Amino acid sequence: VATRLGCEKLEEVTAHDMAME
Repeated sequence: VATRLGCEKLEEVTAHDMAME
């Protein structure tokens, strides 16, 4: 579960980084 949550969080952060660029 923790790994899955981290994965979703990572995707969210990645999408945010792409939006910032």
